[in-house]
Amino acid sequence: METEWTLDQVRLLGGSGGGLRTPDHASEDFSFVLHEVPGTYMMLGAKRTDVPEERQGDNHSPFVIFDDSVLR
Repeated sequence: METEWTLDQVRLLGGSGGGLRTPDHASEDFSFVLHEVPGTYMMLGAKRTDVPEERQGDNHSPFVIFDDSVLR
């Protein structure tokens, strides 16, 4: 139910919601929270399109460059 609501919100904002998949983060323990509180796990892409891919670090890198405009 929570995942469907989240996907509806993504679609309302103009996204497709087409990236739905099962998380593959071996060390992620958010599932323990979801056993206690209804919710869903979602990752939001915030990569800059004006910066070359090879200059962008991943989310946990000190070189990550986010596109803050996606936050609204």
